[in-house]
Amino acid sequence: MSLQGLPDFQQPLIGNGFQVYFPYEAEGFHVVVPSGLEVAARSDGKPDFVLDLVRGVNPMLPPAPYGVLDFRVRPSYRMEEALALARSKAPRATLGYPSFTSSFLRFQPAADTGDLPADMLSPVSLGWNGLETTRFVLRVSAEASSIIKRCLENEVAALLATAVVGMEGVSPRVPAKIRFQPPELLTALAALGENRIVARDDVAAFFRKDPSSLPVKLDGALKDEVKDDFAEAMADLVRIRYASAAPAPKDHPMKEWFALPAPEAVGPDAFEWDLSEPQRVSRGFVLSLDPFAAAKQLVASEGVAAVVRETVVPQIQTGTHQVWITANLPAERPGVLSSGVTLRAPAAPPFRLQPITLTAEFQPPADSAMLVLRLAPQEHLQYTYATFVVWQSAGLVERLDGPQTSYSGERLELTLTDFPVDFLPLEASQALLGLAAISGVVRGQNGTVRIESSFRLTPEQPSIAHPLPKGATAITVEIEARAKDGPGVLHLSRSVAGGLSLGLSSFREYGAQTVDIECDFSGGAATQAAIDLLPEGDAETAGAITVLSFTPAKPRRPWTYAAESPFRPGYRYRMHPSADESAGPWSEVMPPGQVLQVTPLPVAPSGGAADERP
Repeated sequence: MSLQGLPDFQQPLIGNGFQVYFPYEAEGFHVVVPSGLEVAARSDGKPDFVLDLVRGVNPMLPPAPYGVLDFRVRPSYRMEEALALARSKAPRATLGYPSFTSSFLRFQPAADTGDLPADMLSPVSLGWNGLETTRFVLRVSAEASSIIKRCLENEVAALLATAVVGMEGVSPRVPAKIRFQPPELLTALAALGENRIVARDDVAAFFRKDPSSLPVKLDGALKDEVKDDFAEAMADLVRIRYASAAPAPKDHPMKEWFALPAPEAVGPDAFEWDLSEPQRVSRGFVLSLDPFAAAKQLVASEGVAAVVRETVVPQIQTGTHQVWITANLPAERPGVLSSGVTLRAPAAPPFRLQPITLTAEFQPPADSAMLVLRLAPQEHLQYTYATFVVWQSAGLVERLDGPQTSYSGERLELTLTDFPVDFLPLEASQALLGLAAISGVVRGQNGTVRIESSFRLTPEQPSIAHPLPKGATAITVEIEARAKDGPGVLHLSRSVAGGLSLGLSSFREYGAQTVDIECDFSGGAATQAAIDLLPEGDAETAGAITVLSFTPAKPRRPWTYAAESPFRPGYRYRMHPSADESAGPWSEVMPPGQVLQVTPLPVAPSGGAADERP
C-alpha cells in the first residue's frame, strides 16, 4: 500500500498547543494533530449525549438497576493557526485530518470529586467511524449513574477524561541498519514497566542511550543530529511490529502505552531493520475532554430530561441476558437499504435443545438495539454475531452477510470494519458548506469492474458513508465546490484510503496567501515608491488597505494577506498617491502565488508613504 500523503513524522511543525506534519513525498494535505476532544452535536445542534437509567419493573427482582452512558466524540482543531504555520513553510499548503486507529478513553476524577466507583474508571476502547467521530458507550452501576446525573445537575464536581488516540503516519528515516535478537530486546524493554506494559516515551528514551549499551548492533555510527530520529523510529517500529496499544494506567493517563509480547512468544532468530526505509506506523497522541460541558449547558436550559432517560425492562429470568448493541456508523449511508446484525446461539443439549437466532436492524442516527438471549440457567453467555447490509448497486438490490464471529458479553460494539461492505466516509465542514455547494464522484476498481458513483454534501447532510464492495482498490474522490454567491468553481482530487474530510483549509485558495512584489527602479527616475494592496472581496477602507514602501536598496518584498473565502483568493493593487495626488484606480484582481512586478512613479518626500500599514 502506498505511503504517499501520510503524515511524515520526521518533519513536525510545532505550534502553540498543536502540531502539523508534512505529507510524505510532498503529495496531499498537511495533517493537523487535534488539540483536544469535544462531544459531537446531533443534526439538531444538541450534544449527542445520553445517560440511560435502566431498571426492572420490580426493584426487588432482576435486573439490578444500572446505567448506560452513550455519547459521540469528535476532535477539535486549531485550523487557522495550523494553516498559518504550514503556509509559513510551504506557501501553497492545504490542511487535512488524520486517520485514527486504536484509542482508549477513561474518566479522571477531579481533585474534589472523591473516590469514584471502579466501573467509572475503566478504560474504554474507541472505534472511529472514519468521519472524525467515535462513539463512547459505558455500562455503569447504579451508584456511578447517580454520580453522573448529579454531575450533569452541577451537584458534584465535573469529571474529566483523557484519550490516547492512535494516528497513522510514516516513521522517521535514519541512514542506519540494526540487528538484534527479539527475545533479548523485548526482555530489556519489558523492564521499563510492569507486566510488559510500557510507556512509549520510556521506550524512546531507552533508545536515546549510548548505542553501544543497547541490545542491538548498529551498522555504523549515529550522527548527533539523527539520534532523536533514531529513538523515535525505534519506538515506532517496536510498537508496529511487536506491541499492541494498551490503555494507560489510571495514575499515568497522559502517555501512550504499549503491551509487549512475552519473549518466548517471538522467534529467536536475529532480525534486521533498515531504518532508511519508510515504514507505515501508528503513534498515540494524548487528548483531553470535558464530556459533560455541553450536556450541562443543555440541562441548564431544558432540564435534566434532555439528556437523561429512564428505561424500564421486564423481569429477567435466570439464564436470560440482555445484549446491548451499538454500531458506530455515520447516519447517512446512501444506497444502503438496511443494515443490522444477527446473533446465533447453537443448541446446548441437554439444557437447551433449540438454537436461537435473533436479528436487529439499525435505525440511524441511534444505530443501537437490545436483544434478549434466553439461555438455560446453566449456560454461559456465548454466541456468534454476523452483520448484514442490504444495498442497491447498479440498479440491483443485494444482501451481503459478514462472517460469523464468536463473542461473549452483554455489550456488542460494532464499527465500520465489522460490516460486509467497505464504507468510505466523506464529510464537509459547515463553514465550507455555508459558502459552497459540494458535489463529487467516487471512482475505483473492483477486480475488473470499474466503480463510479456521484454524491452531494449539504448543510443538512454534511457527511455520508459511501458503500463500496469489500476490497475495492484505487479509490479516488473528485470534488467540485461551487460558490453559492458567485460564479466561482474549485476542484479537488484525492486518492483516499480511510475517508475524506473537507474544510476551508482543504483548498489552497483559502487562508494566508503570500505575494512577492518587485519594483523596477532601473529607469532611475524614482528613488522611492509605495503600493496600496487590498485583498479581493475586502471593502476599500483604511483598515483594510496595506501600504508597502520600496527603495532601490530594497526593491523586493513579500506581502501576506488572508483570503476569507477560497472563491476570492486574489488581491488588487495601485500606486500609493503622494500627498497632493488623488488615488488612482485599482488593478484587476490578481492571482496569488505569482510575482507582482511594477514600475514605480516618483514619490514626493511629502507623500509620507507608510510602511506596511494594516
